[in-house]
Amino acid sequence: MFLIDKEKNEAISISKKTFQELEFKERKHLQEWICKNTDTLGCGCWIIILK
Repeated sequence: MFLIDKEKNEAISISKKTFQELEFKERKHLQEWICKNTDTLGCGCWIIILK
């Protein structure tokens, strides 16, 4: 994965991290992101319930 710096016209390599390393939690983070942007699930997916 790369971070693009448009001003310098550079692609800077960034290290891969897991959700666990970043301390992201399913209910606190992932569910909220998906509810706010359902396109993350792909075309045609619906959210039926949120706990």
